[in-house]
Amino acid sequence: MNNQSEISRVMEAMRGSSDRRAFERYQTIYLYIKGYKQKEISDITLRSLKTISSYINAYRKGGIDGLKMGHSPGAPYKLTDKQKQELVQVITYQTPNDFGISTTYNWTLPLVSKYIELEWGEKYTLRGVSRLLKTLSLTYTRTSYTRKRSTTFLDN
Repeated sequence: MNNQSEISRVMEAMRGSSDRRAFERYQTIYLYIKGYKQKEISDITLRSLKTISSYINAYRKGGIDGLKMGHSPGAPYKLTDKQKQELVQVITYQTPNDFGISTTYNWTLPLVSKYIELEWGEKYTLRGVSRLLKTLSLTYTRTSYTRKRSTTFLDN
C-alpha cells in the first residue's frame, strides 16, 4: 500500500470519527505518514512523546484497526473480595458516626474513601470509590437541601 492510499484511509477515518480521542489517534498517524517527527507531532497535538509513540506502535502492529479504542477498565480494585463484602456490610448497616469518622449519619464518597484508608490502608479517589460501589451493587444519592418553610405569619 502506498503512502497516498494510506493517507486517504486515515483521512476517511478522521472524518468518520465522532470521538475526540479516536480522532486524535488518527490525526497522529496522519501527521506521521506525512513525515512529521514524533516531537513535532507531540507539539502539534499537545500529547506526550510516550503517547505519540504508543499510537504509532499500535498503527505499525495493526494498521488503522490497531488504533481503535477498547474499553478502558481503569486500575484494578485494591480490596480483596472479603474486604469488599465487609465494606458492603458496613455501608449497609452502620454509619460513619459508628466509626468516629464523622458526625453525620450518611455515607458519602469521601467518607467511604476515608473508611477504606483507615480500615485497610488503601487510597481510593472519589471516582474509584464510586466505581467500586457500583460493582458492589450499592447506589448513592447526593444529599439535597430544601428551604425550611416559615411557620410564623404576620397579621395585618
